[in-house]
Amino acid sequence: MTTFVFDHFSVDGVNHTENPLSLTMTKDTSVIANYVEESEMGTITFSGLVSAQEAAGELVTVTITKPDGSKATVSDATDAARGYSVAYTDVAGSYSAVATIPSSQDANNIYSVATSPTVPFTLAKTNVARTITLNVA
Repeated sequence: MTTFVFDHFSVDGVNHTENPLSLTMTKDTSVIANYVEESEMGTITFSGLVSAQEAAGELVTVTITKPDGSKATVSDATDAARGYSVAYTDVAGSYSAVATIPSSQDANNIYSVATSPTVPFTLAKTNVARTITLNVA
């Protein structure tokens, strides 16, 4: 079964996203309620900081456990502020995720593998993205 959700009103060809929309009509006016098909997909953005490493460019891998138990991974390199951000899109359901950074070495330090806590989350049938922050110590 296909489900539709409200997107916007068109009033004389001008789009309005507010809902409800208050109108005072003093002339013939065309008002159209526009709906979109609800997505079976959801999107989540994982972001965080790597506190141990000193340099930009460290690879952070987020391992996602899907509702059926299978795994997916997404990765991003840290920026100059040691931050990362990566989006993931999949079908609606209950998931969990953990971020890891591999061992590394710079001129002064040797860093061990670092792992965030595992975070459960739900992707909902929606057009709205959710964000989870996973910090790697």
